[in-house]
Amino acid sequence: MLTPTEIQNDAVLYEDLTNYIADWVVSERIRFKTDDLLPKSAPIGLGTETIEYDTAVEMSAAFFSNELRDIFDEYDQTSTLAYVPILQRPFSVPPRKVLGANDNGVNILQKNAAAAMYQVLKKEQTLAFLGYSFDGTNMDHNGVYNAAGSTVAGGTWATAANQLANVVSARNTIADYYEGPLNLFLHVDQKTEVDSILSGGDGPMLPMVENVLGGGRIIQVNTDQTAGTGLLCPTPNAVYGEMMVCEGYSTRQDDTTGGKGNMNTRRGWSSVAELPLLKIPKAYCTITGI
Repeated sequence: MLTPTEIQNDAVLYEDLTNYIADWVVSERIRFKTDDLLPKSAPIGLGTETIEYDTAVEMSAAFFSNELRDIFDEYDQTSTLAYVPILQRPFSVPPRKVLGANDNGVNILQKNAAAAMYQVLKKEQTLAFLGYSFDGTNMDHNGVYNAAGSTVAGGTWATAANQLANVVSARNTIADYYEGPLNLFLHVDQKTEVDSILSGGDGPMLPMVENVLGGGRIIQVNTDQTAGTGLLCPTPNAVYGEMMVCEGYSTRQDDTTGGKGNMNTRRGWSSVAELPLLKIPKAYCTITGI
């Protein structure tokens, strides 16, 4: 896999491009759901390729007896070493397009960098929600939905009463691990149902469902979430889960690809390197069959 390398033969242009992308990302990320799932850590450096984390293995349940018993147990934990992926979209601009755009007052590199970062942001949402797979089939690391440690079986949300009952059930399932504002992620089909008056005149259940969330929000996910499923989780809180950032949003440029003078092909990489991590998976609950 290509690792983006910072090549600053044109330092001024590089800095302009990086600053532009930094400003652009702040405004563009409102379209995506990543920040509604997990808060982000401070960057720890692109050179960090792996992150090791521990998962608690709980003791067996306590019990009643009429005297002390020698039935011992101990706390344990398992360690996992996870590779931190680079989410990237390389781009290139032929020299004639660069010159033509410049002649017309258009910064073609900014447009390409922004278009590339848009694709990175889409992939970031997939990483946060589902996880990542290098081979496209086998998951190398799970995102929030796939790593959630609690689940409830729901009923079709075409029946309005099921909407409230399923969300209450999910809230009660995680109550031992988290009490506070909750976010509810829904596929567009289920978000439409909770917004609607259904057959028989029932609904909309939206105000009642929102009341259960205790100050959190219902968030529609058009991609990355399967129809008929939901995810109830804490509003972003680093105690429960965090996006571990090795390097934040970056755009790099290499204009050394042959040619003379201003006739170089401009190449670049828009990227971010990060890993979603649930610290208390039981505080995250999937809802199925809705």
